[in-house]
Amino acid sequence: MRPVRRLLPLLLAVTALPALAAPTFTTGTLFILAGNTGSNNNEVWNAMIAAAQAHGGPIGVVPAASSGSAQSDADFLNGKGGAGSAIAIDLGNDWPGSAESPAIVSQIQSCGGIFFLGGSQTTLMNVLLRSNGERSAAFQAIWDLYLAGGMIAGSSAGAAIMSNPMIRDGTSTGALLNGVTTNTSGVRISTGAGFFEHGMTDQHFLARGRLGRLVVATAGAGFRYGFGVDEGCAFVVDNAAQTGTAIGYGSGTVVVDVGNMTAGPGNRRTGIVVHFIEDGDVWDFATGTILPAGNKTAITTPLYPAGPITSNDIWDGWEEWRLMTRLVDTAGASQALGLDPNFDVYFLRAPQTQAWRGAVHPVNSRRRYTIIHELMSIVPTGEDPLPVGLTMMGTI
Repeated sequence: MRPVRRLLPLLLAVTALPALAAPTFTTGTLFILAGNTGSNNNEVWNAMIAAAQAHGGPIGVVPAASSGSAQSDADFLNGKGGAGSAIAIDLGNDWPGSAESPAIVSQIQSCGGIFFLGGSQTTLMNVLLRSNGERSAAFQAIWDLYLAGGMIAGSSAGAAIMSNPMIRDGTSTGALLNGVTTNTSGVRISTGAGFFEHGMTDQHFLARGRLGRLVVATAGAGFRYGFGVDEGCAFVVDNAAQTGTAIGYGSGTVVVDVGNMTAGPGNRRTGIVVHFIEDGDVWDFATGTILPAGNKTAITTPLYPAGPITSNDIWDGWEEWRLMTRLVDTAGASQALGLDPNFDVYFLRAPQTQAWRGAVHPVNSRRRYTIIHELMSIVPTGEDPLPVGLTMMGTI
């Protein structure tokens, strides 16, 4: 591996971004779950149940992304919240005509929330939409529930559909090399449900190394922000408050900002900003700012001694998280480098970079962090990571 250059903080040219759009949704709650949430992740499950009950009904569990009944999942939620906390809704390809069934619509109308299980997001959207692209009767009933203040939750594929467009499939390696495509060589995007209006959503995020594909998909869809939720976590969107809160014992949610991303030859991408939030941290959609949880303290004395921060496989499980967090907690560190087969992926400290550190979580054995404003550069192997127009103050 090449030696990693250690850069002093960068002198950044600040570019004004347009004001964030006014929200369309001012009621309703979203629970965006990455998948592999864990049966003992009670903070997530109990919050979902409470949100549905606050809207006057149980959670309707929908298995349309896969096959088979959702009864066991409803039973699980009833075990958490008591009898009547959840019901199984037989909506999916296993029940022909279910998306237009008055009985299914009536079930949905009796619920305080809907929970989409995992499987295939493409299959799920094909169930919810008619062949002409219009909403089915069941999908319209779900939308009516949401707009009336109800709770919508989705896990894995159910989380992928939250944005519109949504990420259909693809890997970080393929996305960086081939961009948004209509085949599996890059990242594919297609029609999603659109419950979440603030950017692109992705799931199983750090566990499956999806930061590269989220950057490409977010820019390709015309969004400024992308939100990648890791396993064991939920990103809870409160439309009334215009906030998103990270909960659960997983590794949290990565927020990417491609508003100032610059593309160059060889699929070079610089000027990306990344943030990281986890349990208790709050993202403010109105301002694009973060309120760290009170159980963390600002990092003033790094935990790790000086030395290079590198990864031979940036897309291996949780390697993105390791580089991002080590960058803010290593003495004298100004960059971290992860390798892709075709690109060098850099995380860079900037004058705006701030970080907070918490305790090691007893479930996942990972230390808690909050990170604001690291720069990310994705450049062809061996190229300089600095965006054009930025200057180094020096090297050490």
